[in-house]
Amino acid sequence: MSEYFTLTFKFLKEIAPTVSLYSPLIITFIAGLWINRRLERYKAKLLVDQSVIKRRADTYFKIKDDLNTIYIYIKRVGGWRDLTPEKVIELKRKVDKEIYCTKPFWSKELINKYLDFMNVCFKTNRGHGRDAAIIADVTKYNDLPGWDGNSNELFSDGFSEEELDKSYELLLNAFSREFGVE
Repeated sequence: MSEYFTLTFKFLKEIAPTVSLYSPLIITFIAGLWINRRLERYKAKLLVDQSVIKRRADTYFKIKDDLNTIYIYIKRVGGWRDLTPEKVIELKRKVDKEIYCTKPFWSKELINKYLDFMNVCFKTNRGHGRDAAIIADVTKYNDLPGWDGNSNELFSDGFSEEELDKSYELLLNAFSREFGVE
């Protein structure tokens, strides 16, 4: 056994100068591989993040005008008189489709703010075959030119301008955060 330790010690004594000479290079090489691997993962994550942000931006630019149109119609500002309740409900469906089709790209916070806004604007689940109803005071709309008396059923009570403004502002802020803009 003693001979084994003697041979091992002799071997280590002979290679120690070589190991000490090359150990900084070996350590540098291993550290370089580790750093490179971490950088590649970071680069891949950045590419994914960039593509998600692009997808979010594409969707946002598809729906931004429609969201604003829904808002101005219910608030009764801007070009709201040029719209019909049927058109506003159609815009809701269009925006819903875009948001739900791209739901994996959005944070839970944004989806919740979107749902909050839509719940302030529309009463849904009113029964089989019935459209969502616009939450607004119908008497403020039925004197518009070309108003159809059947459109009254497309409205529901419970309008609050304060809730409308607040939910729209919170939704826009949530979109800003999705793009890293505060």
